[in-house]
Amino acid sequence: MKTLGNQDATSAAAMFSYDGVYEDLTLRTQVSGRAAIQRYFARSLSALPLGSGVLLQHVVGSDLGGGIEWAGGIATAVKLGVSAIVLDSSGLITRMTNVYDGALIGSGIGTLAAMSVDP
Repeated sequence: MKTLGNQDATSAAAMFSYDGVYEDLTLRTQVSGRAAIQRYFARSLSALPLGSGVLLQHVVGSDLGGGIEWAGGIATAVKLGVSAIVLDSSGLITRMTNVYDGALIGSGIGTLAAMSVDP
């Protein structure tokens, strides 16, 4: 999460397995594969609620994964969100699923969703 908050797309993507999946239920988007996730983070971390300035609120989990409650980054009106993380046997993320109140984003939600498409 620190790498997301610091907008470090390369380090954040390195936490995912080769075939990992980053999913945003609010935006109804899914990005598959570490390379695609890295490109997505490079385009989007400054604008996503889980990006710049995000703060951890509560963390639970085990070797298999867990959940994170977070406070939204500085670039967004989203105050709180949650993420579920599934890990493989090497401790890499195989799936990260996020949800937050998209109504707080307003008309910008389409722009955020469009960032999930590789140019």
